[in-house]
Amino acid sequence: MKTTKKPNTKANADLLAVAAAAEKMVEAARKRARLAKAQFKQARKALKQAKKAAKAARKQAKALKKPGQGKAKQKSKPARPSAAARSSAPPKRAPKKRAAVAPKAAKPAAGQQSPSAAPGSATPPPVIPTV
Repeated sequence: MKTTKKPNTKANADLLAVAAAAEKMVEAARKRARLAKAQFKQARKALKQAKKAAKAARKQAKALKKPGQGKAKQKSKPARPSAAARSSAPPKRAPKKRAAVAPKAAKPAAGQQSPSAAPGSATPPPVIPTV
């Protein structure tokens, strides 16, 4: 005898509810991502405008500062950094001096003997008399 399984309607309803909740969460996440992207785009645009304004200000300041206009400049000593600024920086090291190295003697070309190995200049080994 064959029995048929009854569909569990409560389980189906629970799964549908979970799926609907997941879809709502996905939609909310997409909305937040779009908002973040728009804010990032706006921030980049503001940064570019600020850079442009700073560049124009530097250019304008440089134009006002050109030599030859207005009264002559007097040369002054550069300002010495304060004691606090000097103490925080590590002391500079003087470069180490290397000892002078004598140049090496030139090697003879291949197939040639050095002058110290000339045939007549070397002393022969001593001869030991045999009895």
